[in-house]
Amino acid sequence: MAQRARGKLHAETLATHAMRGALFETWAVSEHVKARSNAGLSPALHFWRDHAGHEIDLVVETEDGRLDAIELKSGATYAGDWARALHQWRGFASDGVGNLRVVYGGEASYPREGVDVLSWRDWPPPQ
Repeated sequence: MAQRARGKLHAETLATHAMRGALFETWAVSEHVKARSNAGLSPALHFWRDHAGHEIDLVVETEDGRLDAIELKSGATYAGDWARALHQWRGFASDGVGNLRVVYGGEASYPREGVDVLSWRDWPPPQ
């Protein structure tokens, strides 16, 4: 997808282009895979969606068997509803839940309402 965009999109148009979210998700997942592989670990990543359409972009199985749930959002300003699916998933997953994270296109990283909000600059976290 990024290859198709090459040469067709200018940097200034990418900020509002329909492919922005998909490119951001692809970038974030590939960075996760690279970091885990470079640390000698299996990527151990999954996607989750229930029958009602609730979904989590990335579910990562940690070394201790917990499941970290991660939402990937290209927006530069955090929106409170971005964590809604994470909290719903925590209710379904119960005991094995690890970290809840939102990785977004903004500059600041901080905790908010039980979720680690991570700037794209801080992704992926150390393995």
